[in-house]
Amino acid sequence: MKHTLLLFLLLSSSLMLSQEQKIIDNDSILSWDAVRRLTWEDFKDTKDPNQYGLNDAMTTYKLEILPEIVPVDENDNIHGYEKMDIATYFFKQKSWMVKRDVNVLIYEQLHFDVAELFARMVRRGFEELKRKKISKFGDYQRVYTDFWRYCKSYQQEMNAETQNGRDHEAVQRWIDKIYKELKEVEQYAK
Repeated sequence: MKHTLLLFLLLSSSLMLSQEQKIIDNDSILSWDAVRRLTWEDFKDTKDPNQYGLNDAMTTYKLEILPEIVPVDENDNIHGYEKMDIATYFFKQKSWMVKRDVNVLIYEQLHFDVAELFARMVRRGFEELKRKKISKFGDYQRVYTDFWRYCKSYQQEMNAETQNGRDHEAVQRWIDKIYKELKEVEQYAK
């Protein structure tokens, strides 16, 4: 007897979304968009400047698998696997900036852009699975997990090489690198 199990994929939130991606820009969440760049007003959390450096900031983002709730049967097959996708979200209420500085803002945008880069890589992986008509939950989860780990590592490498955005020449090299890589996976943009 087949049972349909509802499993929540990694990092699901209480945000109720349809199966298609929508551009979101409200008081708490912003979806990545090539035109809409982060502003100082998007960083709604506050930190005590006496506890943090003036150039300190935090961008809180998420790569969310869509649809949020995925029906998976007892054989690990996703029902409706053809609709699997990913979205990149910035969380305004959990992101902060101690001081309004254009260089810090540019660097925090870069973190969000890196998240989008890896969302496109996940999307490419999902598309490859779909082309092969692979519906196994474990295969989609593996693609997501591998690229999520790589994204975190890439962000750490960028932080190290740019001294957390303080080395402006290094930041410019990373901007060039990331935009080049975004262009290479542009066909996977939403």
